[in-house]
Amino acid sequence: MFLHTKTDKYADFPKAVQTGLRHPDSGKFIPKTVFTDASAENFLLCVRYESWKKASKTMRNIKKVLKEKESEIVGSAKESEKKVTEDKDEDAEEVEYRLWKNASGKRIKAHFLGLSDDKVSLRMPNGKSVKYPMSKLSSESQELAKSLSEEMEKAE
Repeated sequence: MFLHTKTDKYADFPKAVQTGLRHPDSGKFIPKTVFTDASAENFLLCVRYESWKKASKTMRNIKKVLKEKESEIVGSAKESEKKVTEDKDEDAEEVEYRLWKNASGKRIKAHFLGLSDDKVSLRMPNGKSVKYPMSKLSSESQELAKSLSEEMEKAE
């Protein structure tokens, strides 16, 4: 998310971004980069502009903080794996979001829709559906996709 302090209203910034901009480590001047979790609900880290000039050190610090915060990030994602509803309606179909992992270790929160032509169909929490190549998933996620696909076939 890109926010411009001169044209965007500070009050409209997500609370986590406001927290980051006020954080003592963020410095007094802009530009600065605020990192939040994917939902923009939890502040993780703020990087001053001067720090980007020393990119390798900055990236090491970002990786360090993100690693330290990983349990919090993954913990909140795991809680959201619980069944949630697609719509706010009482009659809405329940959808189970799972944590998938790609071959490089990146986590993907999505609902399994199906498996065909060696591609996994997933629905992201924002409602967008994607077809993800099986070969790009971790072995654990590939096994999960096969298992869920078999369960779906048996249920039909």
